[in-house]
Amino acid sequence: MLMLGRLTEIAFIVLPIAGLISVGYLAGWTKHLGDRAADGLSEYVFGIAVPVLIFKTLSEAKMPEGGQPWGYWIAYFTGAFIVFGIGFLIARRVFGRAHVEAVMQGFASGQSNTVFVGVPVILNAFGEEGAVPLFLLIAIHLPVMTTAATLFAEGSESGISRMPARSARSPASRRAARPARWCACWRPRRCPAR
Repeated sequence: MLMLGRLTEIAFIVLPIAGLISVGYLAGWTKHLGDRAADGLSEYVFGIAVPVLIFKTLSEAKMPEGGQPWGYWIAYFTGAFIVFGIGFLIARRVFGRAHVEAVMQGFASGQSNTVFVGVPVILNAFGEEGAVPLFLLIAIHLPVMTTAATLFAEGSESGISRMPARSARSPASRRAARPARWCACWRPRRCPAR
């Protein structure tokens, strides 16, 4: 009986969202909504609605005690990067794609549909308690995944193993490292990093 109650609870969370997705699919399939409507909806959701919702939620939220939720980040990004790698390998080995194209396909594989589907499901399932972890994830997901994909794609020119050394020798990296080297010295006047 308890199991049936949980399944009913899950159905009441997921079915309205699945129904709305079905209505949108039918509207597109029957040409009631064209490509311009889908583009406009995407621009509104990603350009206005989600950033405002993230800002509002995180500005009013009580952040996790003890700093960053490292276990949460590690659990999520481990799965995302495993899927990224599998997508990359399938594109490269099975479909014979070039390195950069395989990186883009792996990147696309590692993305989740957190915004369109995840936000309503998580907010319905967990309420306000689920909002802060969800929006922290949305805020950091794209920068982390994009940086990784860019490094992986750009590393193909000179070899991925030489990418960190090449980046460390760049003028921008040296300028960015100066304050860290300075702060690491006990006595700034005698600091060998100067």
